[in-house]
Amino acid sequence: MLLAQVLISGLVCGLIIFQSAFVAPTVFRDLPEESRPVILRSLFPKLFKSISVAGILFILLALLEGSNLIIVYCVGVFTFLAGLICNLMVGAT
Repeated sequence: MLLAQVLISGLVCGLIIFQSAFVAPTVFRDLPEESRPVILRSLFPKLFKSISVAGILFILLALLEGSNLIIVYCVGVFTFLAGLICNLMVGAT
């Protein structure tokens, strides 16, 4: 199970890096200014929901494994809450 949790952590990091390094610069460089908000308001909620789901999956795998390390649960909870909070902030920005 630990391998699956490492893969989930890598997936979340990969999503964030891909979004930051490739998607956002391309949107700001190649799209007209009036199209940018539409694209970003469509992409960011999907990204943040994916991160929240990965956090839930992380927690479920820790529970199934019967992990007694509190840090494992903290990582899952933090991942879930970070994705949730960021998703809620999309509307405010």
